[in-house]
Parts: sequence; structure tokens; C-alpha cells
Amino acid sequence: MMISKSVEWRALKSPDYRVASNGVPRKIEHLLKSAKDKNLDGATLAYTEMTLACVRCHKFVREVRMTRLD
Repeated sequence: MMISKSVEWRALKSPDYRVASNGVPRKIEHLLKSAKDKNLDGATLAYTEMTLACVRCHKFVREVRMTRLD
């Protein structure tokens, strides 16, 4: 969660990037809440969703940067 709040987290300055990257902290919050509640199923789901959000954001950044190279 601390990493997602750092300045370095902001790879791009665009509304589309903000949408893509905001999914990660939301999923982390869900994971933390599920862990606090000792909800194993919820934590498992949140971890999977967090991982998918990371992958989607990395994919978005990669596609934007590749487009800029063209």
C-alpha cells in the first residue's frame, strides 16, 4: 500500500492511467480488510484480484509506451 502512494508509482500523467492504477490500492484495501477479519476466502479473492489489477496496469503502461515508440 505504501508503494502505491509514492510519487514513483505515477508512471504516466493521464486520466486513463489513473483509472488503471487506482484498481491496485482498492484491491489492497480489500485484502487488508479480509485479512483483518480473518476471512480466508475473501483474502484469497482479494489477492487474486490485486494481482490481476497489477497485470492490467502494467499492460496498459506497456501499450502506451509502445504506441509512443511507433
